[in-house]
Amino acid sequence: MSAGPQVSIFEAVVSFKGQLHTLISLDIIILLCWAIWTSRNDVIFQNNHVSLSSTRATFKKELTLLLHCVKSKHKACLAEWINNFG
Repeated sequence: MSAGPQVSIFEAVVSFKGQLHTLISLDIIILLCWAIWTSRNDVIFQNNHVSLSSTRATFKKELTLLLHCVKSKHKACLAEWINNFG
């Protein structure tokens, strides 16, 4: 994601959505925020050490769970996105 330091949250989300080039971009953005939020909570409330790789793993797990409830017309797109994510 690339956005300048002086952009609003709304502008950053719109920019990120445009960079994703997918119909499920808002779902991806929401799950990314959720993964960051839960990692933050692990640090604050459980005093756990959180790394970028563990946050990425949480994000990928949440994307995989989304695969089970997304509309069938979007499943192939999401599955490809998960596979390309790493």
